[in-house]
Amino acid sequence: FAQRETHSLIGEQNIFGRDKAKNDIVKMISEAAESNSNTLSVLPLIGMGGVGKTALAKLVFNDKSTKDKFDKMLWASVSNAFDLKHIVNIIIQSDSGESNNQLTLEALTKKLHELLRDKRYLLVLDDISNDNVNWEELINLLPSGRSGCMILITTRLSKIASELKTLEPYEVPKLPHEECGKIFVRYAFRGEKAKDRELLKIGESIVQKCDGLPLAARTLGSLLFRKDISMWQEVKENNLLSTGKGKDDILSVLKLSYDALPSDLKTCFSWLSTFPKDYDIFRELIIMYWMAMGLLNPASRTKEAIRVGEKYFNELAGRSLFQAMFLIMMAASHIAKCIALFMI
Repeated sequence: FAQRETHSLIGEQNIFGRDKAKNDIVKMISEAAESNSNTLSVLPLIGMGGVGKTALAKLVFNDKSTKDKFDKMLWASVSNAFDLKHIVNIIIQSDSGESNNQLTLEALTKKLHELLRDKRYLLVLDDISNDNVNWEELINLLPSGRSGCMILITTRLSKIASELKTLEPYEVPKLPHEECGKIFVRYAFRGEKAKDRELLKIGESIVQKCDGLPLAARTLGSLLFRKDISMWQEVKENNLLSTGKGKDDILSVLKLSYDALPSDLKTCFSWLSTFPKDYDIFRELIIMYWMAMGLLNPASRTKEAIRVGEKYFNELAGRSLFQAMFLIMMAASHIAKCIALFMI
């Protein structure tokens, strides 16, 4: 659950309670960009897992006044980065879309300097979680470009934030109960106009246990969508929701969502752990994989197995067990042809 790849696209209608934080950060970035300083500014966003650092960074990144300040905008997801060469390649790829794995660090650095020469740029380094990387050396590798260049980083690691900062780190606050409740209701009822009052009352207690963490509210809301009152009551009384125990305790909420899966879905989801970290999930590939592993009732016909696979995939996606989905939706007949080739 901890490792994931992020992107800069955002659905603002799904983010609640971050207007003030966004405006505060946009103002800090604007002031730094207009300072005419040749020093590369670094602003860390810090906070516990699940508090919404990435979502807030996306709001800032996509804000019009932010975009107006910079010649180039780059978003690099570095949660699974392991060395400088890998990170520099990710940064370049975020602009060109092309990987340069074959190049040396020296060649990559020259390419990066060419990309950013004489430009005022904003670079987001999202989810710095590996403290074995020399992040300070990375900052030194980056060109200063035009005056007012900025790096925005998101991390749970206060040590890294304090080492890299040139501006005072911004600690992302937990959401107020009311805003957290809006997220929970959005996912628990999915646009239903008539909301059961008894479920709403139980939901109030569940939201309280989310401890202001948007990810917890979203995950539990998705878990309870179209579930009966006994399931809501079970979640309300579950001790796993004590998110205040520690900075990584959000995992207990995600585990609760996993534990609530039916046995067949749990098996299918568990098999996804065989894929590499940050692997792009394509729906038809996953369905073929489940079929090859005999997880979709081997006795059933291909078309029926595909329908079951699609149902399983959509159920897992609906429970927020996948991060962001860029899915290639293929017609069943085309999937069947792919499967035939795959099995040959």
